[in-house]
Amino acid sequence: MAEMVQKGSLIFFMVFWAVSIGFLVLSISIPKGQIYTIPLELIAVIIAILFAILAYGTRFHSPIIIEFLNQRKKLIVLNNDYPYYIYPSNDAIVRKLSSEYVATVIIKLPMYRSATEMSEEERYTFAKNIGRALTLSDKPVRFASQLYYMNNESYISVIREQLNKAETELLSLQQQNVPQEKIEKAKGQLAMWRNILSAVSSSNAMQLDSVVYVSAKGVRDYEAVAYAQQRAREIISGIGAIFGVIPTIVTGQDIIKYIEPEGVITEAIVTEKIKKEISD
Repeated sequence: MAEMVQKGSLIFFMVFWAVSIGFLVLSISIPKGQIYTIPLELIAVIIAILFAILAYGTRFHSPIIIEFLNQRKKLIVLNNDYPYYIYPSNDAIVRKLSSEYVATVIIKLPMYRSATEMSEEERYTFAKNIGRALTLSDKPVRFASQLYYMNNESYISVIREQLNKAETELLSLQQQNVPQEKIEKAKGQLAMWRNILSAVSSSNAMQLDSVVYVSAKGVRDYEAVAYAQQRAREIISGIGAIFGVIPTIVTGQDIIKYIEPEGVITEAIVTEKIKKEISD
């Protein structure tokens, strides 16, 4: 391979050098003493210099030039499909594939118990209900579970507010002539809120969601969305009757959480992790 590159660079060097000499000879052979020949001489000299630089580069810096010329061949195209977009109704995502539109509605299932917490009979009933849920649609739907980081900043701010209230109350009681029992009770509440804040702040909150992806095709985007919404309503009714829960359709920016890897971990969690790594 190195020998082929060396031979190729030598050939390019000879070609570029010959062209450079040719334009240099041309600039010398142009008749002198006339105004209109000055620009021609200047252009020929510039071209000769450019080809001389190319000749020098291909002779002594051919690996860099070849790498630069082949650089576009190393671009990897992951996907040529059109990107998705959230439909104006905020309850579906739409992608255009060829001449058709594909709309997807995401249904969130409120499941609060796992199979490990169930008895043998309850697990059998749960598996049976899952089988019934899979037959709700005559067209394919996707059932999935996703574990993601929760943004617990708002929860932590509420705990801090309660902690500040407990500290203020304790200071107020200590300045008053009140029974010792009330002061001890206030101290206990203050210690409780401190322990809760320490426990919540020291670990990342995570949540497991069960969702159903319902998709439909259409010639227009609104047609695909209407079909998907209709199928989603049918599945919601069926799942509600089978499991005794009330499924909901994921809307707005919450949709990103179930289709983009960046939605699995929030910006607040990323910032906190970076700060922790820097401090360590």
